[in-house]
Amino acid sequence: MKMLQITPQGNDNALNVDDDDYTNNNYSNLPRLDNIPTPQELVLMVNLLDSCEVVTSANVRRSSRKPTLIQVLYWVRWWWPSQDPGGVYSAYFIRRHELSIANGCLLWYTCVAISEGSRASVLDLLHYTHLGMTTIKATARSYVWWPGIEEDIEGIVKKCPKCVTRQHSPAAELRPWEWPSTPWSRSHVDHAGPFMDKLFLILIDSISKWFEMKIVPNTSTAAIVDALNTIFATHSLARKKSYDASLHIPG
Repeated sequence: MKMLQITPQGNDNALNVDDDDYTNNNYSNLPRLDNIPTPQELVLMVNLLDSCEVVTSANVRRSSRKPTLIQVLYWVRWWWPSQDPGGVYSAYFIRRHELSIANGCLLWYTCVAISEGSRASVLDLLHYTHLGMTTIKATARSYVWWPGIEEDIEGIVKKCPKCVTRQHSPAAELRPWEWPSTPWSRSHVDHAGPFMDKLFLILIDSISKWFEMKIVPNTSTAAIVDALNTIFATHSLARKKSYDASLHIPG
């Protein structure tokens, strides 16, 4: 296992990369890294796992020389048999219209097809962070594929105590809104439309359910603030405002 040492900014001799005062000439006058005194208690350690193999296109091309993928690559390049050849080829045959080749690698849609010899390494990479079955499957669907990959993920996750603990963690407690004490102490804001070529800003009071609707020219912050100023000038300023994240409301 390798250990990478990173010196915090507390060391006076360390380079602060966020400092705009440094110039190219300053860098040439910096002390050598191995000459910088580094107090042991201020050193941050980052583990680099030698055993964690990087999956590259070159690795995939080498692993594609296995008999199964050699045959599938041949079919993708030239022609497929008229009937399902059966056995290990069935999973590829039913996906034959979705397979392609890029840089010598077999792809299913945008996912790289992994041969038998490299699947254990890829599973280790997917499983390394112990994110649980659902997240690992979602990650795998974005990058890699092979026949039975989901069953393989389920098998490795079910045997992992950390993943099992995460998988069965209690659901987050639902916390309803506290009931406001007075009208206009909390309001809810959102856009509606476009309807008949018009865009609306709607505000609803939590207690009285009174709603105000203003026509706005667009969804910009200026347009929203202008409409809210008009509403709050009439009904007073709400102490709490709940709105969708897409609304750009300052404060």
